[in-house]
Amino acid sequence: MKSSCARQVFFLLLAEIVLSLLASAQTPPPWMPCSGANLVDQSFPTAGPEVTHWRLCWDTVPGNGLLIRWAYFRKSPTSNWLFLLWDARLSEIFVPYHTGSPRYYDVEYMFPLTPVGAQDCPAAVGGTVFGGNVCKQVHDRGLAWKSDNDVRRGEELILWSALAAAWYNYVIEWTFRDDGVVIGRVGATSSNSPSDPWETHMHNPIWRLDVDLNGWPNDSVALGTHIESLPGPSATDVEPVFTV
Repeated sequence: MKSSCARQVFFLLLAEIVLSLLASAQTPPPWMPCSGANLVDQSFPTAGPEVTHWRLCWDTVPGNGLLIRWAYFRKSPTSNWLFLLWDARLSEIFVPYHTGSPRYYDVEYMFPLTPVGAQDCPAAVGGTVFGGNVCKQVHDRGLAWKSDNDVRRGEELILWSALAAAWYNYVIEWTFRDDGVVIGRVGATSSNSPSDPWETHMHNPIWRLDVDLNGWPNDSVALGTHIESLPGPSATDVEPVFTV
């Protein structure tokens, strides 16, 4: 009887030690330069034990719109946090017209953000409005993988806002998936201008991405130059790396 009680106490102590080790193995969240609504802390899946985790800051700037600062990803509760992005933003929107003129650089106009409300960002689809002009959505992204009866559906966190750019709204969207994928999208939405509906032009977004894969010391910087050869449909691209 005494031997049985001793074994029971031993196994209870062993279980407590294992649980304590598992708890201590979880890496603490990194310090972030933001707080409140600007700090997004999202684990996946949204129901059940955590598998992956995003921790990031967002901000808004006239002209650039919605930008991301300091994005960390953790691939498991016991993994270290991976520092992925220092700064990610829309750098410019080049709008050339087919006739050769005008040629707009829309970010330089410092367009403000247009309001976002419950109609744009409904709670029924996982939407939350921040500051009246930023929408956060967390929802199912479809089938991630399947192996016979074993099925996993993916999820994603989306942050989006829209620049009120004269006739257009530029929708700027950042997606952070549960598998660590980051997607940036820009869309120019509007109706045809009644004053000049047939003048062909393009909206070309240019990104500025400061990627820090677990630290900045090994960063490199290159100067990209695009030189077109005229006449003729050919060009030369060069990207020399700066050396210090």
